Amino acid sequence: MTEEAPDLQGRYLDASVTELDEEKVNITIDDRPGYIPRSDFFAGSELPKAGETIRVYVEKESHGVWLASKDKADRMGLLDQLKHAFNDERPVEGEIVGVTDGGFNVDLGVKAFLPSSQVSLRPVKDPNEVLGQTFQFRIIRFERGRQNVVVSRRVLLDGQRDQSFKTLKNDAIVTGVVTRFADFGAFVEVEGLEGLL
Repeated sequence: MTEEAPDLQGRYLDASVTELDEEKVNITIDDRPGYIPRSDFFAGSELPKAGETIRVYVEKESHGVWLASKDKADRMGLLDQLKHAFNDERPVEGEIVGVTDGGFNVDLGVKAFLPSSQVSLRPVKDPNEVLGQTFQFRIIRFERGRQNVVVSRRVLLDGQRDQSFKTLKNDAIVTGVVTRFADFGAFVEVEGLEGLL
């Protein structure tokens, strides 16, 4: 390893694409040779072209050549955006993609955890009601080092419900969605609020 080599490891840098071969994308990072394995790019995605500048994460050096990752750089950039959304309490969009112990997996570009208690204002009895659906979420826990992201949909729904309490008036004509039936009537959701018909 060269004397200057360690200063690139673990950094998030711009790299210039020099050429592509069957196994890798060759790059120059800080005037030093490097490469990204083709397997680092999603199958079917468009590879960068020679002369392009791309953002990479520098992993390690071997015999004067740096191994870098485009996928990790993309994820780090996305984590930066999610951190800002967490700090600013801004909603983010994600798709509920799977069921896991105690909740659901949500795809925000990185994997996030949605506790069962945070899916809706009422318990979700059938996971198929929400699987494959895209919603707005609030990030309620963010640990970048562990890439631990926890989200809530309920926090946003609570906010909408509070706003609805302020705006709905007696005798108003509104549109609602019947959510379930009981012997004594039907439950109807109106602007995040549940009413009895």
